Amino acid sequence: MTETHTSDNPAELDAVEATSAKPVKGMRSVLTISLITVIILFAVILAIFM
Repeated sequence: MTETHTSDNPAELDAVEATSAKPVKGMRSVLTISLITVIILFAVILAIFM
């Protein structure tokens, strides 16, 4: 059964569990591409409506 955590029932992690996350491969490139896309879309929309 999957544990469900809410604000009334938060997950309780010790220090080792809280810091043991591994970075996801490619996460930096996904975030960079997303940020660049948002900036380009903003510039295009701004150019259209100005």
